[in-house]
Amino acid sequence: NQMDPGPAANLPNLTQIEVMIISPVHALVSLYQVRGRQFKYSGHCCNFARDTAVFHNKLPLLPEECDVIIMRRTGLNPATDEEVYQDFRVQRLVVEQWLKYLEAHHPTFRSRRVAIDWEQLSQLPLDSSVHGHL
Repeated sequence: NQMDPGPAANLPNLTQIEVMIISPVHALVSLYQVRGRQFKYSGHCCNFARDTAVFHNKLPLLPEECDVIIMRRTGLNPATDEEVYQDFRVQRLVVEQWLKYLEAHHPTFRSRRVAIDWEQLSQLPLDSSVHGHL
């Protein structure tokens, strides 16, 4: 039944925003409530269904192209409370690894219905939070 995904790839874990920027289908809008001054992320995320799903035929998306709304508490300083925003960290090399893997193994990427925009990939940060771009 073609359900065996084959050998597991040795790929790094993705953050939530990295998943969004390499996903061709966006059927939800994510709303994050971020609470501050804890050692770990402790907010909530609600996903709202859209009337129409959006299919992106060129990836990766830039963070500002993702449908994410962040509710911040007053007094929270993103520069000093970085651990609160861990879901919004983007590592360009991790995204590149995943895109190359998807291009080689995923039917949608192999069929060229989704193109990889290498120039847009180069605009992603090497390793930093992008919450200010959302």
